[in-house]
Amino acid sequence: MLTLGLCGSVYAQSRPGTVYVLSAFPATKVDAKVQASLYTVDGTSGTIRRVQSIADPDGGVDGVSFSYGARVLVVTAPALTPTNAYIVSMDAPGSSAAKSIGFSQGLSVLSQHILRPSDGSTMLAMVMADEESPYLFGANLTALGNNPPEFQKMPWASFSGVQVFGSIGVGEVWSDVVQVHIRADGTIRPAIGAAQIDPLDFVAPADLRVQNGALTFLNANNEDIALLSSASRMVRSPAGLGNRTDYVYNKNTGVWKQLIVPGSVSWARASGPWLLYVVAEPSKTQNSPGREERAALAKDEPVGDLISGAGVYLPGKLLAYDSRSGQSYTLDTGQGDTEPLLLEGRTLYYRVNDSIYTATIGAGSTQNPTRVATDPALLQVHWAFVGW
Repeated sequence: MLTLGLCGSVYAQSRPGTVYVLSAFPATKVDAKVQASLYTVDGTSGTIRRVQSIADPDGGVDGVSFSYGARVLVVTAPALTPTNAYIVSMDAPGSSAAKSIGFSQGLSVLSQHILRPSDGSTMLAMVMADEESPYLFGANLTALGNNPPEFQKMPWASFSGVQVFGSIGVGEVWSDVVQVHIRADGTIRPAIGAAQIDPLDFVAPADLRVQNGALTFLNANNEDIALLSSASRMVRSPAGLGNRTDYVYNKNTGVWKQLIVPGSVSWARASGPWLLYVVAEPSKTQNSPGREERAALAKDEPVGDLISGAGVYLPGKLLAYDSRSGQSYTLDTGQGDTEPLLLEGRTLYYRVNDSIYTATIGAGSTQNPTRVATDPALLQVHWAFVGW
């Protein structure tokens, strides 16, 4: 198995851990049912080992919630009508606890989130809607044991503790990002219908306090950082790549920094104090590289090639940003289906088509890209973590 010694970034542990990858495809927009499976990767032999399958293989997946801080992942299933939540501890990834959600056919799931309120608990929250208005429905995940928590309605006040992992996928994207309203005093409130939600516990930078109605999103939020992105800070390009100015908040220093990201619609995920971006630009004329490879790999896969025809140009570039130093690092694979998975210590784990790679964050650049494993089962791997 792929093991590593940890040195105080996402997982502050002293013993070596094993990298686990999760294959799943939340089929909220595309009618494709993929079995959610957890694997370890053997970097010596280049093979993978299935640790467990999660949920019914015939029903697909509705959503995946991931929290490094709480060391938990939750898969809800089946697709579109989730009736069960499957809860996996990153400290005991060999098994999962299943719990009935109590979903009824008259509801629709708008989004799914991990909450970490000020009382220190960890909660799974689903924003659901009926014919009247959205409401919050979820369960406390703090003490799992052998008795998974009951799902019930939750007060909107708890949503101010929302954690945002970010956006996953290439072509068709699943995310837990949250649209927000920013007031003149810098107060940031999640914007979900007419719900009265308490403000977040930090304020927006002065540059974002006058938006003239532009959409603003909380694209990442964890114990270390928060990321705000606004449509008003996008510069699009009809050919090549535009850019976007993002705002990164370091929670340890209380300082906001601007980050100019290549690609006006590039999407990010948080990995401890790091932000990991897939570079992307809206385009109906530019072809993302690797089209022939994707077509060959998609022949026998239920999801298919979601990149070609998506209206987004994906040049196969990744950006890793260290919020502590303000340093950015780029990596170019030349394949449109390229996605970051995890940054642990100075090692970046990423997927290219059906292969897992690592690269080292060196002095000012990414170095030593190395293919770790190749397998058709890795095509829909979008998450990774270190388990014990």
